[in-house]
Amino acid sequence: MSEDDIDLIGSEILIHGQGGIRARDIYTRDIGMDKFRRLINEPSYALQQDPDAWVKMRRDAIIRMCMQTRFKRTASAGFRVLPITDAEDDKLAAGIVEQALKLIPNFWQGRFNLAKADMRGSAYAIMTGGVRRWAPVTGEVAAKTLKKEPSKPWWMFKGIHDVDRYRFRIENKKSGREVMFYSIQDLRWNVLENPEWFIRHVHEDTEYSRGYGEGLMDPVYFMWYTKMMTLEHGLQGLDAWANGRVSVGVDGTIDASTNKTNQDVVDRWRAEVRHWLETNVMIHDKEDIVKMTDGPSTGHKMVTDFLAYADNAICRLLLGSVLPSGGTAGDKGGSQARAQTEADSTTEYLDPSRNNLSETLTSTLVPLWWERNFNNLQAMGLENANMPRLELYVEPSKNRKENAEVISILNNAGITLMESEVFDAVEFTPAGPDDRVIEPRQQTPSQGGFGDIFGNINPGQTNGSQEDTGNSGIPV
Repeated sequence: MSEDDIDLIGSEILIHGQGGIRARDIYTRDIGMDKFRRLINEPSYALQQDPDAWVKMRRDAIIRMCMQTRFKRTASAGFRVLPITDAEDDKLAAGIVEQALKLIPNFWQGRFNLAKADMRGSAYAIMTGGVRRWAPVTGEVAAKTLKKEPSKPWWMFKGIHDVDRYRFRIENKKSGREVMFYSIQDLRWNVLENPEWFIRHVHEDTEYSRGYGEGLMDPVYFMWYTKMMTLEHGLQGLDAWANGRVSVGVDGTIDASTNKTNQDVVDRWRAEVRHWLETNVMIHDKEDIVKMTDGPSTGHKMVTDFLAYADNAICRLLLGSVLPSGGTAGDKGGSQARAQTEADSTTEYLDPSRNNLSETLTSTLVPLWWERNFNNLQAMGLENANMPRLELYVEPSKNRKENAEVISILNNAGITLMESEVFDAVEFTPAGPDDRVIEPRQQTPSQGGFGDIFGNINPGQTNGSQEDTGNSGIPV
């Protein structure tokens, strides 16, 4: 065997030729040894360095703020249930499922907890429910075919409850890899029974992650650790930056006395200066040469700049931008247009995570409800309907000024608008019969406006006739 073909059997490092230690060889050896291990360890660099990394990092204000923002946007404020096809049965079934899921208590909180998989790699929840009487509504609003079905017993969710991921681990069994669950009642690890009751949400489920998922905790941990080191050294320098420097001139040619050397004088001066700095009182002979200078600002600026760099890097990693989160120390911000652009980029940046959570809920939450209520669906003639899918979405932010301009243009063009949509677009409520109102100002043809573009139609007129606006002030 030549030196270029050395195989270190029994180690986790293989050396082949001039390539030296290869990460590929280490990785393949490691995953190959998994089949001989009972417990499959989580390959997290952060947890290998510090088992309490997750707890410690969450105490950092910037990291906590960015994580909360990411989890909230991933969980989304709204969701909808969509049919797989355009068949009427599929549409009807999707509407029923959506009504049922909207009755889940604290559904948003359950989604928020599952979104933590983006950081930790995976998250778990258990679904609970029971039978109660319920009457779904079927039909379409636009077609005015809404109909309330008879009340009957349905299985409905009672909640989605978070279960910490540390209560789950993966082990090798004779049948293959099994997910183990730590039972608080039995105080031991058991094979996860009834997995259909659990939601397992995984972020970046790769071969490397061994089933635990690969979250963003590792890169955040790296920046957090360097940030902590910077803070530690920065705090050590606070004393020098605050107190400045004191220089004392000592005559090096004359002894202080017959029994004291110049070193004794230096030591005495050092003690005196420390006492001055502690008491903020300086007393010395008028012949003594004592000078005080401000502390160096270079070190202070270096520390604050690096802390700002670390905070910005963490925000960009978790949110894809900085300005929507309000910026960080040292960040001077920017224009409102830039802030809006970065807010939009954050929404797009989190779309894959939001879609991933939607797919998880579609494959766990929806099938459980569908199976438990299939007899009722069958009685409604929906036995051949396809199971729908759940989609999380972000409500677009409303710009009331722009919406009002669009409404004005459409109204002046003679286009009939739904009153409810108009009020919703500007986030106003229609005036009631007992409300005090401000009547709309009547405009003359000489005032022109957008209406002139569409055949001299003036505000307040539609197709050449003045309509009664009533208390709302908006023609419909």
